[in-house]
Amino acid sequence: MFKLNLINMKNIYHTRLLKLARHLGNQHLRDLLSNKVYHYSSVKGDCRIECYYWVFREFPKVFYEWKYNEEGVPYLRNHPEMNSITATAYFLNLDMDSLFHLFVSGYQMPGSYYGKCLEPEATPSDLSSNLYEFIRHLEEVEASWAKFDEVVRSIILTPVKINNNERNKNKLSEVRA
Repeated sequence: MFKLNLINMKNIYHTRLLKLARHLGNQHLRDLLSNKVYHYSSVKGDCRIECYYWVFREFPKVFYEWKYNEEGVPYLRNHPEMNSITATAYFLNLDMDSLFHLFVSGYQMPGSYYGKCLEPEATPSDLSSNLYEFIRHLEEVEASWAKFDEVVRSIILTPVKINNNERNKNKLSEVRA
């Protein structure tokens, strides 16, 4: 596994993903140590997509921005009209592919986002592992964009030197034309 340092996390969304991954991993470990046996499976929950709804039920325990309604359904405080999976995409700044990769059974893309394919009965440790790998993927993408940005800036900011012979040739070409 790799080490992540919160101080180096520039992005609030990465920090949220990391916080969720740590919570899921720690919670599952506590459950195993206390001999609590849970059956985890993907269900529809409050949306039409079969997903790891039990993860969304953990959000109010992890994030202040989430709350349970009267029926015990988790929702994002600022957007109570959104269902859990839509609010998760918004809250974690995920596009549909990355959202499905993380929270919908059978839609994992390890080649694109790292991690592994998850079965409908995936455990919190499985999801936690995929979250860590997804964060690693995001950091690598950001690092490659930073290198690209550095190269582009060096090209743009480097003055172009034309020697006098080249200028004279260019002037002669213009005069002849």
